[in-house]
Amino acid sequence: YWADGAQLPPEHAAQISERLDRIDIFDDVKVIPFEKACEDGMVDMLGEEMDELYMAKVLEQSVGREYVEKAADDFSIIYTPFHGSGYKLVPEVMKRLGMKHVLTVPEQMKPDGDFPTVASPNPENKEGFDIAIGMARENGIDLIIGTDPDGDRCGTVVRNGDDYETLSGNQMGVLLLDYLITVRRDKGILASNSAVVKSIVTTTMANKVCEDNGIKLFETLTGFKYIGEKIKEFEASGDYTFLLGFEESYGYLSGTYARDKDAVIASMLIAEMACWYKLKGMDLYEAMQKLYEKYGWFSEKVVSYTIEGFDGPKKMREIMTKLRSEPINEIGGLKVDKIRDYDNSTVTEIKTGKISDTGLPKSNVLFYDLEGGCSAIVRPSGTEPKIKLYVMAKADDRDTAEKTVKSIIAGGDHILKA
Repeated sequence: YWADGAQLPPEHAAQISERLDRIDIFDDVKVIPFEKACEDGMVDMLGEEMDELYMAKVLEQSVGREYVEKAADDFSIIYTPFHGSGYKLVPEVMKRLGMKHVLTVPEQMKPDGDFPTVASPNPENKEGFDIAIGMARENGIDLIIGTDPDGDRCGTVVRNGDDYETLSGNQMGVLLLDYLITVRRDKGILASNSAVVKSIVTTTMANKVCEDNGIKLFETLTGFKYIGEKIKEFEASGDYTFLLGFEESYGYLSGTYARDKDAVIASMLIAEMACWYKLKGMDLYEAMQKLYEKYGWFSEKVVSYTIEGFDGPKKMREIMTKLRSEPINEIGGLKVDKIRDYDNSTVTEIKTGKISDTGLPKSNVLFYDLEGGCSAIVRPSGTEPKIKLYVMAKADDRDTAEKTVKSIIAGGDHILKA
């Protein structure tokens, strides 16, 4: 992390990596017992005062405490930190917000790096919520919120009649975006120069929401550090006021007190938004369907292709090289309108051959803009032997959007498995 609290930008990370490469782990790494470091004043211990400073900043971002006050008697939440760090501050922020009925999953409230009650503590996976869903059925709970072990990503399971449905990171991001715009505008506190920041692989439904509401939207490469950089730019120039940043991978941030995704504020805003919709006679699942009716039907899917063998990285490089040397004109029956090659910083219009700049830093990503506002993005993982295919579809109805996603995935399978 750098001085502004954001993750290191690429140029700083490269300098540190280069320096680390020159360090000898036997001769150059110095150690000291932790107790001695504390005695020598080399360690500062942060106490409750830091929690209070942080909590005050989070609560400043609330825009709907009155909705919580009106709905809290009839609204209930189950929260789980999946054995992680959210166990303390998420229930506390709910309490201070005014939520009256917040249950927790007892066996998952104790921090434990072995995560004994879940196959994976990832809030993107519905199976991790099995215990919480069982409790919800027994108690008629309205909303389930789960945060990942380090408390920066937030997942939700929402009531849909007698059933419980997950909302994706894309869906929750759009719900929060529409909520913040609508409520802030209604209260007269929406800055005229409000701006939203999302990653290039995050739903284009956010683009539509911003367009229809006259809000400026910026896109960044994948990684919340890039969203943090935009916040820093806004503050330096004064040109824009940061409203919301989010990624499809369940990371959200409102406010500029932090420069990274934060599941505590996400949990708070999701809870008060759910109360807002409760007063309108809707749960969050119904609210999402209303947004589709308002802005159009969007569907997204991420597919990971594991590249087997010790030569996995080499095979991944070969796949990306082939894609660049043999341009694709069609994916899943949809024509390619533009190819954005972020590694070469080029945007190529297929019909005219015109080439322009991406306007973003270099990254090994190929973005195919397809006809009808659909997209296919190919991005190798930097940490695993996997290539990810991000698919985004737009249509006039749900069935067509979902069928289009499947068609694009089939086309991606053909390209990436060839």
